[in-house]
Amino acid sequence: MGCLLLAAFSTAVKVGLEPLSRLHAALISLRSGSERRLEGEFPRELLPQVEDLTKVLDERARAAEQAKTRAADLAHGLKTPLTANEVMADELRSAGEIGLGSELSEYAATMQRHVERELAWVRSALITPSHKPVLIFPVVQGLVRSLKRLANGKVIQSGIAIDRRWR
Repeated sequence: MGCLLLAAFSTAVKVGLEPLSRLHAALISLRSGSERRLEGEFPRELLPQVEDLTKVLDERARAAEQAKTRAADLAHGLKTPLTANEVMADELRSAGEIGLGSELSEYAATMQRHVERELAWVRSALITPSHKPVLIFPVVQGLVRSLKRLANGKVIQSGIAIDRRWR
């Protein structure tokens, strides 16, 4: 009789805790980035917490979209003035004002670096974490091609040595 009661108690605990196990698995999927919302059926005792967490996730997604939009607006809004500054710097250098043109060009480059850094930070903060390897070979290959084009006829020798798993 004791063994039967122990088995019944063990089964009741296992069945009773199953919704928490499903919630735990759903939270792991959220954290890993494979899911964006809590999916599944949960007992009514857990529904208020699941609904609150879903609202937080929805608000976070909205905030991320707003941040992406603002970052894009920032990039587009600053692109034209920075390009205009660079053109003016070239014109100043062509007109003999080499010092002033170089200084203006340095300021424009500094502003461009700050903008790019902030935009990269926003993009990286909004990316859902994934545990997939990043293939860097195509990126490095494109960078080398770009550098060769920018060389203005000068010969640039290059070689790329990257572990095969990143190709």
